[in-house]
Amino acid sequence: MNIDGKNVLLRQLAKDDIAEIHSKASQYEGVSKYFTTKIRTRQYWEKRFDETGLWDETYGMLKIIAKEDSELVGVIWYFRSLPYAEGLEIGFNIFDQTKRGRGLIAEVVKIFTAYLFYTYPIPRIQFNTLVDISDDKHLAYARSLGFTYEGAMRKAMFIRGKYIDLQLFSALREEYPSLDTTLENIHAAAR
Repeated sequence: MNIDGKNVLLRQLAKDDIAEIHSKASQYEGVSKYFTTKIRTRQYWEKRFDETGLWDETYGMLKIIAKEDSELVGVIWYFRSLPYAEGLEIGFNIFDQTKRGRGLIAEVVKIFTAYLFYTYPIPRIQFNTLVDISDDKHLAYARSLGFTYEGAMRKAMFIRGKYIDLQLFSALREEYPSLDTTLENIHAAAR
C-alpha cells in the first residue's frame, strides 16, 4: 500500500530497503528514548521479508518518506499484541533526530490508523509509549491523534537497563474518521 500525505509518503517495503532500515535503526545515538534498544539482525528482517514481505494478517510495516527531501525517515508497523484481545497495536519510529518534533509522526499515525480501520474488521487500535503522562502535553498530543489514554502497564518493559512503565492509548473504530476524511483533512491543512 502506498499513501500520500501532506509531508510524508507511506510506502511498502522492498527487500532492498531492509539494509537501510536496519542500518538506521541500529544507530544507538539515533534511537529515540521512547524506543527499544534490542538488536534485530539484518538477516532476521530479510528472512521475515522473504516469508511474508513484512505484510500479513498479524504484522505489517511501511516505510516513511519525508516529502521535503524524499529521504527514508522512519517506519510504522502494526502487529497483534495480545492473543485474546481484538484489534491491532501500532509502533513507529523516526530515525533522524532532526526530523522529530515536526509533525511527521502525527500525520503518519493518523493516516495509518485510518487505513487499518478502513482495511481490517477490527474494533480498536492501540499503542504503548514510554512518555511521561504527568506532562499534560503528552496526553493532549495523543488526543490530537484520536487516541484515548487507558492507563499504565507497570514495569512492562525492560529498556535501557531498567524496567519501565508503558502508557497505553487506544482508538476505537466508531470514534475515528474514515481514511478519505483523514486524507482530506491532512491535505486541506496544506493549503
